[in-house]
Amino acid sequence: MFDSHWRVTLQQGDLISTYTVPVSPPCFRASDAEREARRLHALMAREEFPRAPWAPVRCLGVRHMREVLCRERALAWAALKSCGAIPVGGGWAGPTARGELNLRAVWRQELTEIHARYREHVIGFGRTLADLLTDLKDSPAGWNLAPYTYGDEVSWPDVYADITSAGTTDIWHTPYGVLWIDNG
Repeated sequence: MFDSHWRVTLQQGDLISTYTVPVSPPCFRASDAEREARRLHALMAREEFPRAPWAPVRCLGVRHMREVLCRERALAWAALKSCGAIPVGGGWAGPTARGELNLRAVWRQELTEIHARYREHVIGFGRTLADLLTDLKDSPAGWNLAPYTYGDEVSWPDVYADITSAGTTDIWHTPYGVLWIDNG
């Protein structure tokens, strides 16, 4: 059940926005997902349209969707996170939060460049870190899991710690899958 998400569509005046809310213990019911989407919408509206006239927000629909495993969406999410558009606690923090409201084009260019760089430097992609690394077994970027295997179990925290300790690669856990990106 947690390998899915809610798709919530809200309308405020002429603006129709769709939000993806992961199914999790805090957002297990449709009403929880709608409340979270309304919170995200309020953040986005305040950021993108600070002087827009107030209009009530209507919920046009809440739909349960199965898991979305998509490399391109994961890359876009990682680029947005790198640009500061997705804060640590979730939500939206576009150019205004970074003090660049007048430089929106500059911000979009930065986002496009980061997205392209990540796309060129992807080492692997998978549903989980385990999927990602086991899929690399026969590739040139393969990872030898033998030193991390104790009995029949692989110690994934040890693998993760070794990958990130060098600082030359990043592991991104996104709502759309896990990315391993080379920073070199």
